[in-house]
Amino acid sequence: MTRLWVQLNNQDSYPDWFKRGVLLEKQAREIREYQSLLMPGLAQTLNYAQTVLRLGRPWDTPNEIARLAEARVKRQEILKQDDHPMLWAVIDESALRRPICTPEVMDEQLQHLLDLGEAHKLRLQIIPTESRNHPGLSGSFRLMTFREHPPVVYAEHTLGEELVDDAELVSQCNTLFGALQGEALSTSATIDLIHQIRGDLK
Repeated sequence: MTRLWVQLNNQDSYPDWFKRGVLLEKQAREIREYQSLLMPGLAQTLNYAQTVLRLGRPWDTPNEIARLAEARVKRQEILKQDDHPMLWAVIDESALRRPICTPEVMDEQLQHLLDLGEAHKLRLQIIPTESRNHPGLSGSFRLMTFREHPPVVYAEHTLGEELVDDAELVSQCNTLFGALQGEALSTSATIDLIHQIRGDLK
């Protein structure tokens, strides 16, 4: 982890895991993310992010939650750049249907996914609930590739994320993401399902 940070940032200090992840996103050529419970952080609306953080961090104050949510949404600035990384996400259908927010917040979030896709900022596939051969039961992760550096994986857990740069483990996650894509709906069928889920919210 130390070696990778020096390669990417050429600094002597060690930032916390969040700042490290933001830097890696800015450097990335491609970001592939699997989420089993939530929308990807790079595709969350402010209202959705605030709800998720408030529920998952009951020890934080409202001001801290607001600050974290704004920081999460600000990460999407990289998608506005001409050379933005390709963001490809595979999400469980249950994450899109889980009523963790009000119907209005969920509808806004689902529309945001559609907008990102229409703007060619996000390629999205959904694994349907009825899937019997789900290869992603071990948890969510992000796989990031770079132009001049080896790929890395961010594996999520309760207290944050763990950076993994071991070549064999990264290769295993790459294989797993391919399996997830194979089990997921096509991008066009995913769009149709999102419209259906939005209709169910009415």
